[in-house]
Amino acid sequence: MRRVPSTFRQGDVKRALQAIEAAGQKAIAIEIEDGRIKIKLYNSADADDHEANQDVNEWDAQ
Repeated sequence: MRRVPSTFRQGDVKRALQAIEAAGQKAIAIEIEDGRIKIKLYNSADADDHEANQDVNEWDAQ
């Protein structure tokens, strides 16, 4: 079985994160889907909702 060539490289992700930091933002999650890099940014308004609705991981609870 042959490997499909990637549509992006690690350097592409690194450059995207550096651009976000240069813009004064903070990335909280990176998703790679169908050759697209999706980066979720930190939003202080959503931080309270996220912390309130965050489920406890069963492994962390032990």
